[in-house]
Amino acid sequence: MASRTLTKNKPKTKSGRQTHGGTNTLFHTAFAAVVQLALMLAVFLTPTSSEAKMATLGLVVFQALIFALQKDRRSAFVLTSVFFSGILLFFFIIYANIDSTARIVAALAVLMLTGFSVHKITGIESFYGFLMVRSLAGFDLMKSVATHHPRFSTEAADFGASMTFGIPWAYKTYGSRKAMGHLVVLLLLMGVFLGANLLSSLSGVMQNGEIIFALVGVLAGFIGLGVLGMAVHAFTILTVPNTPAGVRLLIPFVTVPGEALFAIAVIAIVHETAHGVLCYVEKLKLKSSGVLLFGFLPVGAFVEPDEEKLDAMSLPAKRRILVAGSASNTLFFLVFLALSVPLALILPGMVAGVSVQSVPANSTAFGFLQAGAILASINGQTVNNTKDLFAANLSNNADAIFLQDGKTIRRNLMEVVVQNVDKDHPASGVLLPDERIVAVEGISIKVPSDISEAIRDKKAGESVRIQTQTANKTILLGSDGKLGIQIALSSIAELNNQPKAGQEQAYAVLSFVLVIFSWTFLLNILIGIVNLLPLFITDGQKMIYYELVPRFGKDKAAKLSTAAGIGMLLLVLLNALPYFLGKG
Repeated sequence: MASRTLTKNKPKTKSGRQTHGGTNTLFHTAFAAVVQLALMLAVFLTPTSSEAKMATLGLVVFQALIFALQKDRRSAFVLTSVFFSGILLFFFIIYANIDSTARIVAALAVLMLTGFSVHKITGIESFYGFLMVRSLAGFDLMKSVATHHPRFSTEAADFGASMTFGIPWAYKTYGSRKAMGHLVVLLLLMGVFLGANLLSSLSGVMQNGEIIFALVGVLAGFIGLGVLGMAVHAFTILTVPNTPAGVRLLIPFVTVPGEALFAIAVIAIVHETAHGVLCYVEKLKLKSSGVLLFGFLPVGAFVEPDEEKLDAMSLPAKRRILVAGSASNTLFFLVFLALSVPLALILPGMVAGVSVQSVPANSTAFGFLQAGAILASINGQTVNNTKDLFAANLSNNADAIFLQDGKTIRRNLMEVVVQNVDKDHPASGVLLPDERIVAVEGISIKVPSDISEAIRDKKAGESVRIQTQTANKTILLGSDGKLGIQIALSSIAELNNQPKAGQEQAYAVLSFVLVIFSWTFLLNILIGIVNLLPLFITDGQKMIYYELVPRFGKDKAAKLSTAAGIGMLLLVLLNALPYFLGKG
């Protein structure tokens, strides 16, 4: 199938001749220019960061280059203006001083509007702002890999199936010899997970959770691993106050750092390329492939096989094609993890110490600490790099000594920050989110438990004296005898490693590369696992259905796989519950 063009066909008159729509095009061009100029002025005239201003200038230069290279300059200007106006507005929202929930909603709205506008201009297939830019690009690469490495491709996909369902399933499906080989590889993979501390975040409050999760991964595969992880976190949300959400939308620059954009691109490419390779190996025709954009952000890729022929193929062939994407994500998780290790070992040797990069205006250290101050020690222990901060038990005590302008400054590194205030408590409207609690009833507050101790003898309705970084306040306890606030520990300043003299540029480059590689290996494995869960739109949903058909028939298999999908969706909603409660 030929790739879709990026401009609509010009309208024709009754005689069949094309018209240029001069007045209409001129209007759109002028309107696009005015909108873009307004957004540029908004970025430059409001207190946005220097990075946002530089990005704006870069976009204008880039657009000028595209404009100069186009023959149909009016159409090109309208399309690029839509893209770049969307980008400008997106970053304006990202750097704006607004509530995090409002920021996410506004950013999503901009992306949807940009995608819808591009669809209207170009005719590219769209779904709620998602654009499917189809092409035949990549077919040659898929065919080449399938031709030169068919054995490796099928063996990797077969291991991917064992990785999905677990070793008992592999023993029944492939026999003892192949299952034992897959067992060895899966044990090594679980060892890597343990070494990289990936299972500790999944296991949550479980005692010896990492070992239990590793065993589940071997016996029930990635499906069991994912379901158990979601179930444990859902239980934690329901039983432990202020537990954060267990799921998150991956929006670069909004919910994850901008460096994650590279990771998402890599994940999409290797995932869909692997599907395409196995389609060629199994002689299944591909209709098209392409890139999935959400507005202007690349969020995925796709290959489009002949679904009717896929449904008629043998179960092993269908299984290999469907699992190929997650198998390749697992492989590239190992690749980028291996690339990250030497960088993680090299960088500490380039660090002279830890320094203050910035101090938030609402921090209790604002006006005392300055950028460039050196963090000398924590709780009497010398601080050589930021890893030492993770080793220190900052949740109980964080007695820090800073060196600044030849003087010694001693302060607690952590401070108690108000995250949220219950609207039904008297504290609502008095205490505000992001305020720092310095003292309660005259008692200095260093950790959250100090607040409970300070009001231990107070009863419902009694007043409590609270000192914040800006004022002294009096608050009544609610009918439940509580302040009605959610709190957390936060650092008084943003701290960064201070490179050794003469190594600043090299350290900055290597640190940036390490961040990109780290996000790439982490998201590869997380998305690889999620894709194998029964979530209706995932490959895992289809795999479960096809595995059930030989035993139960199509109708019952469809009902059972749908039930599994509903159960998984309920777990996802439970993991997202803190967002609905305003505590995400």
